[in-house]
Amino acid sequence: MKHFAYALLLVLFLNLTGCATAARITERESPDEVLIYGYVMMSSLSGIDKYYLTNFTFKQIDPPSEEPYKYCGRYLGGVIYHVLKPGSYRIDSFKSFTSKSLGPYVLSQSYVNYTVPVKDNGFTVTKPGLYYFGTYDVVNRQNYMNVEYEVNRVNYPSEEDVIVRLLEFTDKGTYWEKMLNNRLSQLRKWRLPDGKKTRVPKVN
Repeated sequence: MKHFAYALLLVLFLNLTGCATAARITERESPDEVLIYGYVMMSSLSGIDKYYLTNFTFKQIDPPSEEPYKYCGRYLGGVIYHVLKPGSYRIDSFKSFTSKSLGPYVLSQSYVNYTVPVKDNGFTVTKPGLYYFGTYDVVNRQNYMNVEYEVNRVNYPSEEDVIVRLLEFTDKGTYWEKMLNNRLSQLRKWRLPDGKKTRVPKVN
């Protein structure tokens, strides 16, 4: 029974991380594309659950679209990335996987649906290339099934940290690899000897 419980946990872990490694960043399909990226976690959860958010959806505000909801299936342990076109967007919703366990035994598993508040949540992409939309911590104030939460902008992980992670999943020799490496060099150039940074130049 003990071995079965550990096997169950291993399968669960592989299912969680397998989703994260499925989608790579490949060559761009057209010159007007934007690779947006950021980081979202839930520090109020424990273990791997705090990094496992899924079904991320961006809503296109401008220009108007017949299909405004852009589903993002690309999520790498906190790092979110998606290819869009220039315009105004906001993070609309996502799901959080939660599990309750007792020792090595998984007692229950469930998804919680989150609709993100509109306020201070939008961003505008003005040109093709790269766009960093920020790092956020979703703080869940109550239990999993009675959801009351807030979305806070935080400083860590930084854009530099996010890009380092993205490059692990970017195909070599592609346009996006070149752009990400250029941006990484730019950010590191602005870092001071003590590790702090001066005013970081915007990416878009």
